[in-house]
Amino acid sequence: MLTNWASRFLVGGPTLELPIFDAGRRRATVRLQDLREKEAVIDYRRAVLTALNEVDNALAAYGADQARQAALVETVMRNRDAVDLARQRYAAGVAAFIDVLDAERTQQQNELSLADGSTAVSTDLVVLYKALGGGWSCPDKNGG
Repeated sequence: MLTNWASRFLVGGPTLELPIFDAGRRRATVRLQDLREKEAVIDYRRAVLTALNEVDNALAAYGADQARQAALVETVMRNRDAVDLARQRYAAGVAAFIDVLDAERTQQQNELSLADGSTAVSTDLVVLYKALGGGWSCPDKNGG
């Protein structure tokens, strides 16, 4: 009768298994994971520093090109005044026509430089936006 009861009980619960000798494999695994963690931290810091460097460079280029464009706007305005003055002097008979042509040539060169400067500022703004993590969304075919 005792044997009947013994066969009706189940043993349940967690089992514990402890390796006695694993030749340092577990320590090596822990050390490897620690090294991988340190490597991930270094990679993250490198990515952050690279991103900061890109933003810094983009800001510097954008600021420099904006200052250059502002100076070119002022120069073009002064060139227009110089062309008007050269035409007035030529009309009054005080200056030769070559002076008018020279003033117009200088004005055109500076207007071309201003157009190039506007392109540079726009390009720098796009580079800055990209460095700051901006993105573009493509409109879908349904117009949205």
